[in-house]
Amino acid sequence: MKKHSFILKIILLLMVTALILAACTGNGVVPKDSGNALTPPSLIGSGDTVSWNKVEGADEYEIFVNGKKTSVTEGTYYIYDGNGSAEIYVVAKSNGKKDSPRSNIVKCEGNSTVQNKEVFLNYILDDGSWDYVGDIDESIRFVQKNQSEDESLWRTFERVFAEHLDDDNGYRGEFWGKTMRGAVMAYQYTGDEKLYEIIKTSVLNVMACQDEYGRISGFSIEKEFGGWDIWGRHYVMVGLLRFYSICKDADLKDDIVECCKKQMDYIIEHVGDGSDERLNILDTSSDWQGLPSTRVIQSALSIYCLTQDEKYLDYAAEIISTGGTKMRSDNGNTIIEDCLAKTPIYEWGCRKFYELTNFFDGILMYYMLTGDERSKQISLNYFDLVSATEITETGAIATDVEEVNNASVEQADPSNLGRMQENCAVVSWIKYCAKIYMVFDNLDAIEYIEKAYYNILLASVDYDMHSGLPMFSYSPCACNVRSNIYSGGAYVGDRFYSCCVASSIAALGLVPQMSVTSFEKGISLNMYFEGDVDCVTPSGQKMALICKSELPVGEKVSVRLNIENSETFTIRVRIPSWSENTVLKVNGQVLPGAESGKYREITSEWENGDLIEIETDMEVRLIHGSEECSNPDAVYNVAVERGPVAFARDYRIEGDAMFSPVDFVSENDVIEDAEIVKVDFKHQIALRIKTADGYVTLVDYGSAGKTMSDESIMCLWIPTRDYWSVDMSGDIVVRAFADGSPNYWKGDYLYTAQSYGDSTDKEVLANFAWRFVPVSGKENVYRILDVNSGKYVTVDENGYSLTRKSDIIDDGTQYFSLKVVGLNRYKIKGFNGKLITVHDGTLETYMFDDIGHDLQYWYFEEIN
Repeated sequence: MKKHSFILKIILLLMVTALILAACTGNGVVPKDSGNALTPPSLIGSGDTVSWNKVEGADEYEIFVNGKKTSVTEGTYYIYDGNGSAEIYVVAKSNGKKDSPRSNIVKCEGNSTVQNKEVFLNYILDDGSWDYVGDIDESIRFVQKNQSEDESLWRTFERVFAEHLDDDNGYRGEFWGKTMRGAVMAYQYTGDEKLYEIIKTSVLNVMACQDEYGRISGFSIEKEFGGWDIWGRHYVMVGLLRFYSICKDADLKDDIVECCKKQMDYIIEHVGDGSDERLNILDTSSDWQGLPSTRVIQSALSIYCLTQDEKYLDYAAEIISTGGTKMRSDNGNTIIEDCLAKTPIYEWGCRKFYELTNFFDGILMYYMLTGDERSKQISLNYFDLVSATEITETGAIATDVEEVNNASVEQADPSNLGRMQENCAVVSWIKYCAKIYMVFDNLDAIEYIEKAYYNILLASVDYDMHSGLPMFSYSPCACNVRSNIYSGGAYVGDRFYSCCVASSIAALGLVPQMSVTSFEKGISLNMYFEGDVDCVTPSGQKMALICKSELPVGEKVSVRLNIENSETFTIRVRIPSWSENTVLKVNGQVLPGAESGKYREITSEWENGDLIEIETDMEVRLIHGSEECSNPDAVYNVAVERGPVAFARDYRIEGDAMFSPVDFVSENDVIEDAEIVKVDFKHQIALRIKTADGYVTLVDYGSAGKTMSDESIMCLWIPTRDYWSVDMSGDIVVRAFADGSPNYWKGDYLYTAQSYGDSTDKEVLANFAWRFVPVSGKENVYRILDVNSGKYVTVDENGYSLTRKSDIIDDGTQYFSLKVVGLNRYKIKGFNGKLITVHDGTLETYMFDDIGHDLQYWYFEEIN
């Protein structure tokens, strides 16, 4: 029988009192005139849990199991922890009124244990319920093997707390908790007992780092409550409480709760809202003016759920009351005030998405525990505001490094070649979406999760283990190489790791949990993967779903029921928003009402072998860059989508041809001539699409750019017009892509002029003009003439520095070739195979090995 977590039951029962009344089975008897007696409660049962409405005037409730009074509670729920089935009813009591008549009787099932899962999960199937194949299974198991099972990695992370390695105000303390969270979610999917023992050992090792004050911190006590200290402590508790959800040892579970209580009690003793002698939590981190530290709200609420100690609930409320950060928008509002006012999120005083979402996640948890209407409105507003302006066509967040920036509009900007679509940001968004779905039954949240999975999450898995890491950090939108920078990167001793690498498997593990969920009346089919799913019916009968899915390549899905006894219940079938014309069948009969973006509820007496079939509409469509984008060339860019998948160009398929514009043949932005083909690298799906000049082959975004080099330059937003070409026969300014700086000469050696990086004055820029002079008889070989001096750029005899000389030299030191690596984006290669590179410290321009860095990329600007 499916068990919901004790923590979750509290949350659910507090938030759905009104729904309980509506869902009452109606077999209780409510007298028309009860005089001075209390109204009887209306009970509803689900598994081992019984809940009821709050009776007006009642002080407490007596609970009767099989006719015998077993307990009294002031709450409105009861968890049956006995074996087998039991009949339960409740009587409301008050000092000033007569006892109520007994409630209706409900049946409950128990097995003498109560499983505890994550505090904010709701109606998730039991651990190990999913037996999928394909990309979802492969990706989780790959990261599990190369991260979660790496025992040396756990020892490395444990050192942070044993040796206080964050005394430089660092954030290494987050690595352990993030990695533990992901490992637990991998275990919930795979059920790998070897993994369980590995992470249990690490839990014990970290708990052994707790000092006499209760602290587990990467900071020494002399330097505590600065930098990322509270953030790191929160992640310790996240990791411990995640393991608690799967822990098989009752004594260890008790120890974990006590360990977390001591950690939180120490924080509460020393850090508050600034109203007393305690340190203001907004003064504990200069980054984003305190916002990272407020993340501890979630730990406080989790501990409250496990202990029912009101001080932890009160502490969460206290931290929320600070407003989250001292940063204010131009109108003087806090982020909470701007959220309530529905100010576009990119206009807020703080735009750092990852930390913002974690703060609002805490507010959502607070609502789940208290039913506080203000917190509810804040939570829903935040979801709506992010949805309105920050979701890209890949399902990711933010194209201004890690800050929100009206990304839905700005994503098509062809000049934005920096870091964007951070994995940590999308992980936090997926987690938030999961809660929004679970709490409010908002199906849009599933749409966002699905889109992010097929595109960004699969794109983030690095099967080639660049830098020895199983995940990437960033994913580009414009024509670019996938960044080799890892977000939140830091060394722990001599081992490098990244916050995004530690985080991403948690989102991968959450996808199966969201794919098939249960609700009061039955089962919800949300996302469609190939494999088997074990679940239970509302009566507690075991049932298996045999899922056959062609997605995202084919259009068809089927789900066959394996159930012993026929039973009447509801199956909700999600009709994806991307499928405008969906055919839904049950046992071969077409059902009407399959509306795009909604559930189609099917209530039936289901029998063994019943078959649900879904045929989706997988049209290929064009999405146009926004006219509101800050770069007007964005309107000449299009993205190609089919079903939930976005597509990209990849240099491995097209070579230099990918730097040409494409005129797709379409009608009303629908492409009819598109054929599924294969390409010669790992991918989900590739399309050969008709253009005005022939055909172009695109690959799914999740598989593009995986070499992290020029070998797989990728492009999501595909230009339909050449807006970048420069006349190479004239005088041009060569600007560094990193900051727009032109080159200038200090004596006869070359440097970059940062102070002119933003200059648009043609007369001024003419002072930096170069001319690329073709070398006769050599293809793509040039001498570079410095126009004002009349001298040629020359590699110095040391092979390192760049100087200039009047004489024409034929020993190769004046020979340079151009390699196109984007739209008006070049590498300038010398005869010695090295590239013209900007030294980011001295600003000297010199020759260096190809490292695929922005400091080696240049763009050209015409002077004439």
